[in-house]
Amino acid sequence: MDNYAVVKIGYSSKTGLVRVAIDERNTGNFHICVSEHVDLKPDWWKTAHIGISASTGQLADNHDILSVETEDGEGNPDNVAVSESKVVKELEEEETSAFRTMMAKRSINPSMLTAQENAIVRVMEAVDQRRRLDISKLKRELEHRIVSVDESLNNMIKKLQQSSDISESRIFDIEQTLKRDVQSSINTKLEKRVKAIEDVFDAHLKEAVKKSNKAWMIPFVLLVVVIAFVLLFVYVGMGRECEV
Repeated sequence: MDNYAVVKIGYSSKTGLVRVAIDERNTGNFHICVSEHVDLKPDWWKTAHIGISASTGQLADNHDILSVETEDGEGNPDNVAVSESKVVKELEEEETSAFRTMMAKRSINPSMLTAQENAIVRVMEAVDQRRRLDISKLKRELEHRIVSVDESLNNMIKKLQQSSDISESRIFDIEQTLKRDVQSSINTKLEKRVKAIEDVFDAHLKEAVKKSNKAWMIPFVLLVVVIAFVLLFVYVGMGRECEV
């Protein structure tokens, strides 16, 4: 028995009650998961549509709707029997047709078979049907696995691309930060060196000015002394002339 889920939804126009019964593993045991009152118009069903959505919340999100059936006049899902799987019906019909074709080819009349022979035929039909069901189930599971792997790979690739984009963005931010830090460091160092050079130049300039001031004072003093001697000499000479 396949472990697909079976859901029965019932609505009663008399009570306005919607009930949802679910059998998660197709074991035949249903339990009510939703029971709510809703207000619908008497002729709501004339324009109604059936919509189905599902989500697993995992990486792989693949779902198959095997069959959808409706039944009028019964609002209680507990009173609605689950129909046999469409796949099982098709396999039974194929099996019956295959056995009839095989017996016809061998000119075997089913009505002429003994009870033991009929029992053997039914066992063979059941075994072949079980084998076909297992193959059908294996195909569905393999399809789901392939889709799951494909979606997982696509999600991984998408995450890797997003991670790559984020990494590139972070690398660009780091580069810009490093550039700003290096530029700021270079500017600070240049400013310090320029300031040091300016300080040294100012010190040398002041010292040169002081030295130049002292160098000009000596000739000036000598000039003053010479002029004083000249004036003294002239003064003495004029005094002597006056005495004569």
